[in-house]
Amino acid sequence: MAKNLDQWRTYPLEGNHDFGTVINSQNFDETDPILPYLANYFQKYIDEDALAQFEKMGFYTTKFETTDGTKYDNVNVIAINTEACYNANYYLMSNREDPGDQLKWLEEKLTKMEANGEIAILIGHHPPASESSLY
Repeated sequence: MAKNLDQWRTYPLEGNHDFGTVINSQNFDETDPILPYLANYFQKYIDEDALAQFEKMGFYTTKFETTDGTKYDNVNVIAINTEACYNANYYLMSNREDPGDQLKWLEEKLTKMEANGEIAILIGHHPPASESSLY
């Protein structure tokens, strides 16, 4: 990963094929073992707070930073875990309300950012309203 991405500012996140189960999906009832594994590779790209949040349920926020290291304190990158809306994630049949409390977390982050006059850039693996999305 580093060989191909070191020349770019990278904000990594997981996708459905990162999960090692037959259905390639995340069970949000507990921390998936793949997340700490991926975090080992992601630590080069995101700060400690973002990494700790990612290891729990696969989503995080961090301040926007350019390739030259310039950090923008009023611009936030929010990496959402789109396994929570992936139509082939059969684990969601038992947990449809707010898998991993991601929507609650996202609302809190966005409300705080709005109150502070900050900007949010959302990134994810599956695009909303696409053929692979439940919503």
